[in-house]
Amino acid sequence: AWPSMKALGSWVKNFSDRIFQLEEWMNNPSEIPKVTWLSGLVNPTSFLTAICQVTAQKNQWELDKLVTFTRVTKMMTVDEVDGPSRDGA
Repeated sequence: AWPSMKALGSWVKNFSDRIFQLEEWMNNPSEIPKVTWLSGLVNPTSFLTAICQVTAQKNQWELDKLVTFTRVTKMMTVDEVDGPSRDGA
């Protein structure tokens, strides 16, 4: 693990949450999650790149012309989200 200034208890909780997210994907790989905790990923850039690649292939778009759009919300729990986004992220 990387160096951390967190107390051991909060570090273990964070680590446990990361594992939980990955296990949920592993158990349901074809189901698009309602939310993705990007900072909980080891390499979030590769995840975003993969989403762009899959979307471009699915819609027959040019990959280099895609734009990543972020919508900031005040939602704090998964229960507040209606469903997964159209393109998976």
